[in-house]
Amino acid sequence: MKIINNSKESRTLINIIGLPTLLFVFYVGGILFNLFVYLVIVLAIKEFNDLMKHKNYSLNSIILYCVLIFIAIYQYCNMEYLMNSMTNSLFLSIIFLVGSIIISICEIFRFKENPVENIAISIFALFWFVVLFSNLVYISELSFTFTLCMFLSVWSCDTAAFFFGLKFGDKKILPSISPNKTWVGSIAGLISSILFVQLLYQINPFHPFNGFYYYGITKVECLIMGIIFGGISQLGDFFESMIKREIGVKDSGTILRGHGGVLDRFDSLFFVVPFFYIFLIWCGLYG
Repeated sequence: MKIINNSKESRTLINIIGLPTLLFVFYVGGILFNLFVYLVIVLAIKEFNDLMKHKNYSLNSIILYCVLIFIAIYQYCNMEYLMNSMTNSLFLSIIFLVGSIIISICEIFRFKENPVENIAISIFALFWFVVLFSNLVYISELSFTFTLCMFLSVWSCDTAAFFFGLKFGDKKILPSISPNKTWVGSIAGLISSILFVQLLYQINPFHPFNGFYYYGITKVECLIMGIIFGGISQLGDFFESMIKREIGVKDSGTILRGHGGVLDRFDSLFFVVPFFYIFLIWCGLYG
């Protein structure tokens, strides 16, 4: 009982401190927000490496950190080009290609067990964490509105899925991967995200920060946004659950006491961010 109470207290403390801090970081944006993104990536790489050690695999973390530093320097020194989607996409594509080659070459001299698996998981981590999630910097540079809307919509999806699934859920979706996820909860989460985005569109609370109307976002595009936030986010959740199920662990880490690890909290966003960035490009909001 004492352990449970301590867990609840830790979770409450994280919520009280974490939520206002995140909102402040989103509002300030700029370099502070970029540092937040890079910190999440660093912690995700560390947690993923710790998970892979359970299978006796060795992630080439040093190369991943070096690539991340290079991306951070590029994004800081080229702020005026962050709104050019062609330049950004070309840069990240080259980074991924060169990084993958360097990882493969370095594995020759690491003399670790399971070299093929080590290369595979390192390139995968490079793509999943470093390349894809760094697109969040580009979304933030576009608008505070879209950044906050994305985070709040994904949070509303998780919240609705949890409560409706717990109260009314019976039939499981993928019990072998995530035994607590139900169809009722999943559908409720999707609907919650769609309604949340539509609500923001109607009341337009971010008008002083360049709201939806400023960018010419339509109701149909808001619907697509809701589907991305409420649908793709759940796929990210399932994906991370599949990895943990394969490893045989409940949480990816313990850094967020009562909430698990960074991967547990940002698994949905690791999928949502690249899809949302592509959607914003499709809407013509980048050059």
